[in-house]
Parts: sequence; structure tokens; C-alpha cells
Amino acid sequence: MKKLLCFLLCLVALPAFANTPGQHSVTLAWTNLCTGTTPCTFNIYRGMATGVCNGNPTPYAKGITTPTFTDTVNLTDGATIFYNVSAVRNGGESACDGELQVQIPVLPPAPSGLSGTAN
Repeated sequence: MKKLLCFLLCLVALPAFANTPGQHSVTLAWTNLCTGTTPCTFNIYRGMATGVCNGNPTPYAKGITTPTFTDTVNLTDGATIFYNVSAVRNGGESACDGELQVQIPVLPPAPSGLSGTAN
């Protein structure tokens, strides 16, 4: 059983809009409730189905030092991605926060046939 060292609240994702044409991103943010002189780091869990923290999951990203994370890897049009976060301090890991589901939007096709003339 994981040691409960920190409590986390408010796992949220900003919409997965393209920040670069044709590329998606998901920005996660949560409240860091760690107190004391030893700071926490965070593990991010990600999966294509609910229950990303069930069993013995492998972190998607670990050692995150701020309460935000931006994901840009393999975010395909129309995919549903599930995220969760835990806090880590002194070798112990908290329980995961409430799971978050993010729907990646389908981008429109790129225009074609651009032309122009100079005067």
C-alpha cells in the first residue's frame, strides 16, 4: 500500500487545442498541498482507458517539480486520454487524485491550393 504523504485536489486539464498548427497539447494543473521543508515531486499517469492508477501502474512522467504538466506525445484526433497524478516525497507515493478524462478534438483538414499574384 502506498504511503499517503500528500493530498492533491483539483486535477484539471485545459482544452486540448493545437498550440502549433496540426499539433495537439493537453495541459494539466493541480493544487500542490505538500507542506514542510521537503518538497514533493509528482508522477503523471496516462492511459487510453479508465483506471490508469489501478494495480501497479507505471508513471507516464515522473519527478515533475511543478503542479503543471503539458503533454504533446501521441495525441491523435478524436482520442480519449485518461490522466491522474500522485505526489512523491522521501520515497513514498500518495494515492492518485481523481482521474481526468480528456477528449482530443478532431482538427479540420488543412486547406490546399493557395495561390497569389504580386503587383
